[in-house]
Amino acid sequence: MVGKRKIAKTTDLTNGRSSQVRAGAHQSKNVVNNHDLTPSAILIEELSICKDPDESPRPDFIMELLERLRYADDAALGTWLVSFAGPDRERRAALATAIGQAAHRLAPDGEPPAQGAAAVAWQSLLAAADHLYGSGAHALGRLPFLSEQLFSRLVDEGRQQMPEQSATDRRMIGSPGDVLANLAVSRQLREALSQALECAVVPTYEALYEYDPPGSHVSTHIDRSGFEFTFHLILEHATSRGVVAESVLIAHRPGHRKPNRFRVRPGEALVLRGRGTVHSWAPLGADERRTLTSIGFKRSAET
Repeated sequence: MVGKRKIAKTTDLTNGRSSQVRAGAHQSKNVVNNHDLTPSAILIEELSICKDPDESPRPDFIMELLERLRYADDAALGTWLVSFAGPDRERRAALATAIGQAAHRLAPDGEPPAQGAAAVAWQSLLAAADHLYGSGAHALGRLPFLSEQLFSRLVDEGRQQMPEQSATDRRMIGSPGDVLANLAVSRQLREALSQALECAVVPTYEALYEYDPPGSHVSTHIDRSGFEFTFHLILEHATSRGVVAESVLIAHRPGHRKPNRFRVRPGEALVLRGRGTVHSWAPLGADERRTLTSIGFKRSAET
């Protein structure tokens, strides 16, 4: 059994951005298509509109950011954002949350702006997030210690923990049972992730099951606090006819127009620098369902 039952927390690490937000997409396109705006003005516009009841930056921080952005250096906007936050841990966390919200506004459907001031603003967000927490993902495949028996127990527990279904295209969240909780703090998983990330990590005691219904889309976001590094294991992804499907994680890279795409099948895993990587999952088809785990890790204080 796990000593710290904080691991029972069930908050969505995407802050609820799991459906196709068409209203947001329409508003963002109006900004993107306005060629009179500078990159900093675009960020002011996007951050002024963003509202996130689950995890918002401190009001005093966001108001200060909006005011100071008027005088930002557009030629080095990403560096300016990081300098604005400074070394304070809370301010850096608030900036990361603001970056995630602005990125979602600029690319709600997963397609970021490719030219003009909006593209500069987008790249500045990617660069700032990368500087704050590091970015990128690593495909892990099938982990050697993940036996068929353990995997089956996770699948069974995931089904048991699934909340009552409702008519929605939004991601649903399930609390971890003992099987997931024990995996989250296991030595084998910690060592596997430390090797992949090339730094020692420790669990944050945050873990949950995630359920994506047919037609859903986990859109552009940055993971919330508690998921500096996020371990995803695909438990089930199949069509209504029982055909096994493939999940695709889309991770955007600073300095690159095209994102990395990580293809993951049931039984396979990846680790994502979730707090510093702007990312999304490719939309599911109308007859696809998916269940996966999310387990949070952070850099060890000893490194």
